[in-house]
Amino acid sequence: MGLPLLLAAPALAAARGGLAVVVPLTAAPRDLARLRATLGRWNTPDFAPCRLDDRATPAAAHVRRDCGFAPEKRAHEPPALIFYANRRWHEHVRRDVGAWLGAAAACFQRVEFRAANLTAAEDGYPYGASHVFYAVHADMFADRRVRHFFYTEPDNAPIRARWADALQALVQTERFWVKGSAVRGPVKVDEWVIRHVNGNALYDAHDAEFRAVVREASRAAPRMHARLDPYDLALAAYFHDPWCPTGRHCAPTTSVAWRRERLHLYRFAEFAANHHDAVLGVAAARRAYPCALFVHGNRTAVNADRARGVSPNAVIKARELARKRARVARRAARRGRGVVAGAVASLLAVVAARRLRGSRGRGRPLFVYSSGAG
Repeated sequence: MGLPLLLAAPALAAARGGLAVVVPLTAAPRDLARLRATLGRWNTPDFAPCRLDDRATPAAAHVRRDCGFAPEKRAHEPPALIFYANRRWHEHVRRDVGAWLGAAAACFQRVEFRAANLTAAEDGYPYGASHVFYAVHADMFADRRVRHFFYTEPDNAPIRARWADALQALVQTERFWVKGSAVRGPVKVDEWVIRHVNGNALYDAHDAEFRAVVREASRAAPRMHARLDPYDLALAAYFHDPWCPTGRHCAPTTSVAWRRERLHLYRFAEFAANHHDAVLGVAAARRAYPCALFVHGNRTAVNADRARGVSPNAVIKARELARKRARVARRAARRGRGVVAGAVASLLAVVAARRLRGSRGRGRPLFVYSSGAG
């Protein structure tokens, strides 16, 4: 049964289509606000997906020729654009997204709105984002019009124009399953995080073996996070042995022999630089990442409304500390109320005991019910 599948694989690949740009929406706070800001950038000359007017300089003109998307004489077919919601699309949200996309819609052969239709138990942040990705990969694999897709979250900001053509060139240069950025930037992270390709990346959508890998990753029990590992870390576990303090919960998912044959399909590249949790403007991003079309990071460009100079990690830690102090204060308050209640109970018990002793001496009942008449 394996031989016919191997013989049919080239025909299947030949029948496949082109590139899709997939923009997911999750339960992450302010995802829609980030998407609106990003799509606004798509409609400006310096960051447009294609040539909207004569002011837009091709991305390849800004970078070295060895970046993998140097200008070519032949034109590429425009990619598809697919907005992917975590649950279902509300009509007013879909109208808003279409309005935010504006003139940039002309850069794509089609624009679609699809949904993962997650249940309430599957949704939530951050684990809901992984469920969305797994739904996207299954959908793209089933869609014969798609051969590769670029997964770009709302905070993945373009830093160069006419990036749609550049992406088309990138998917045609070599075979890969995953192609994207390692962790960049100055913020310290754990060793096992360094080894993964950030989720804003290019993915294969036609290789049956990679489809099986993604399916297994979606079913794997979490080893590093509660409920469900982030999809990009779960995929990384198939290609790299994650470092863990105990060495017990993060054993490699696959054998050394399996990885020797397939590690080259898990590729690091700079076209979507993951500038992890650190401030970086457009000019600085272009200098730091000469081959980047996008820069992803919670502190990059699209989130300029945040207070500068404070990393999200510091903000998160400050919030966690504030919550911890609030919990301690609540427990102290409860203990204080308990002490007061105990003191009152003790006082009432003393009074009751005295009344009991008095009633025994006078032959009166313990409790006297009065109508209030004196």
